[in-house]
Amino acid sequence: MKEKISTPCFIDIFGDYVGIVDMSGKVRVFVMQGKEVVRTFTFLFDMLWGQSASSKELAT
Repeated sequence: MKEKISTPCFIDIFGDYVGIVDMSGKVRVFVMQGKEVVRTFTFLFDMLWGQSASSKELAT
């Protein structure tokens, strides 16, 4: 992964909710509620975070 990645959207995980925010024009927010949704997004975040850490270790 590139060191600096900038996107107009972000994801926020809070409680039993996942929010996806699009700031590319008129702000749009999509909110999902559910423990399985939170668990899925948390799993994906952890998996991507681990790949990012592994790629940094390989670069050094």
